[in-house]
Amino acid sequence: MPMNNYTTQTTLIKTTADSQLYNKPKGRYTTIQSQYWDNNGITILASALRKFTKIRKASSVLIVGIGNRAVTPDSLGPLTADKVFATAHIADEIPATAKKVTAFSPSVQGMTGMETADIIQSIVNTTKPDLVIAIDALASNSLDRLNTTVQITDTGINIGAGLKNPRKSLNKDTLGVPVIAIGVPLAIMANNMDVDSDLVFCTKDIDEIIAKFAKIISCALNMVLLRISLSQALSLE
Repeated sequence: MPMNNYTTQTTLIKTTADSQLYNKPKGRYTTIQSQYWDNNGITILASALRKFTKIRKASSVLIVGIGNRAVTPDSLGPLTADKVFATAHIADEIPATAKKVTAFSPSVQGMTGMETADIIQSIVNTTKPDLVIAIDALASNSLDRLNTTVQITDTGINIGAGLKNPRKSLNKDTLGVPVIAIGVPLAIMANNMDVDSDLVFCTKDIDEIIAKFAKIISCALNMVLLRISLSQALSLE
């Protein structure tokens, strides 16, 4: 698919006035959208990630897959983290240009009985990364963005907020290190489709959609963190 089938929009919120206007923390917000994601999307996503200063400067990165792998629409984070190539245990064997990468998925409170942010905090305290990159499935307010959009921000993530079940936030204030969040809107609340219900909907091909975006995001991260080519990243699949 041609590169021009993708649209990329970046918003920089630098001032307190802009933060109040958009009701968002100061930071960088990038949205990439396409109706038909393919391998070109991996290259575009990798390019967008490289523009985040915090990623360029970090020597060690903790990848966190947010969500429940047992619930398909919520499994994007864990499945993506599984595919990111961890290097911390072989740091002496990788090129000096590659970053030290650790990866894990903390599951969800309903499975562990523990607050997800507290589990992540303990891992951060142990591994002491320069940066956390969290991947999560999002709830969309718009059908137009459902299954078509990858959103990136350097302001962290509010776990569960999209489904009105907010947990502790993941950001520099809570974890002590910068947090990049990567999310894909994969579900939509019924009330956003003029249906008077608390139900959450996803498309019937959600298994394929999850697998596709787990591949796209993990390959893009491997390209950026390991400083390898697209073909090399695809070979790690």
